Amino acid sequence: MKFSPALLVSGVLLGVAATAGAAVAAGSTDDTRTGGAAQGAEPPLAAEDFSYPHSAVDEPLKALGFTLKSGDGNVVYGKCEEIPEASRIEITTHVKYDTSFCFRVTGAKGGFITMEIPRVWSIKPGNFRVHGEMTVPAEGSKVTFEAKENEWTGVGKTTDQKKRDHTLLRLEAIK
Repeated sequence: MKFSPALLVSGVLLGVAATAGAAVAAGSTDDTRTGGAAQGAEPPLAAEDFSYPHSAVDEPLKALGFTLKSGDGNVVYGKCEEIPEASRIEITTHVKYDTSFCFRVTGAKGGFITMEIPRVWSIKPGNFRVHGEMTVPAEGSKVTFEAKENEWTGVGKTTDQKKRDHTLLRLEAIK
């Protein structure tokens, strides 16, 4: 059997068109019109970095030289008068006229937060104890402390024999 060249060309074109149509109908995974992303592909997963969210509390704290860095979300900054004493961590500093500020512990088992708060000298937890870490900025040495529940505890300069200022770096509330 002998085929004419016109019939062969028609057959090849028909095969190419059928293959292209099937690829479009099935959905191509390499579509350059969408930046090469596969259709129906899952978006990338978000990774938690535990950084403290920026919000309205940032500006008042920054004005005092405080920086909230990260945490597990179970210890959050708040106004002292709005936090029940049982779930409050109250901290005093020498930054501006013996400033007091507070954190609310929301976690059932406690929680943690990291920060840089200069010149801290006392702390009072609510119905839980607190483990803390501080540094002496002039030397870079680290100091830890334990604060008992519902009691004021002197930290930093008040317990330092040389009366050096200390910067609070981390609080961990333990229920």
